[in-house]
Amino acid sequence: MAGRGPTPKSPEARRRRNVPARGEWREVPSGPPKPAVLPPLPKRAKAEGAWPSHTKMKWAAWRQDPVTLLFGPSEIVYALDTLRLYEHMGASTANEIRLREDGLGFTPKGKRDLRIRVVDPDEAEGKDELAERRSRREGLKARRARVARG
Repeated sequence: MAGRGPTPKSPEARRRRNVPARGEWREVPSGPPKPAVLPPLPKRAKAEGAWPSHTKMKWAAWRQDPVTLLFGPSEIVYALDTLRLYEHMGASTANEIRLREDGLGFTPKGKRDLRIRVVDPDEAEGKDELAERRSRREGLKARRARVARG
C-alpha cells in the first residue's frame, strides 16, 4: 500500500555519494548522421574478391546508425575488423561478432549497456522544458506544505 514506511532520504542526506558505476546516459540524435561517420567499404585486392552482398548490407546499415556519431578512429577500425569476421562467419566466430556488435552499440542490448539513448532532437529540447517546469512545481508544493503546517 502506498504511503507506508519512512519517507525516503533526500540525496544530500545519504551517506553513499558515489557516482553510478556506468555513468549518465548519452543521447544521440535520431536519423542517419550527415555526413556518415563510417567510410565507404575499402577496395579489396583482386585475390580477395568483392565484398559479399550481405556484408555490404550490414556495413550500409551500420553507416546509418546514429550511434556512430560517438565513434573515433579506433572504433571505426574495430567495426571494420568486425565486418571482416562477419564475412567469414561460422560457428566459432558468431559469438565474437555478437560481443563486438554489442560493444560498438549496434544492437539494442549494446545501446542499453553503453547507456546510449537515441532521441528525436525536437523531443530532447521539449524534455528539458518539462523538467524545468516540474522542478518549479516541486518547489511550490514544498512551500505549500510548510505553510499548511505552520
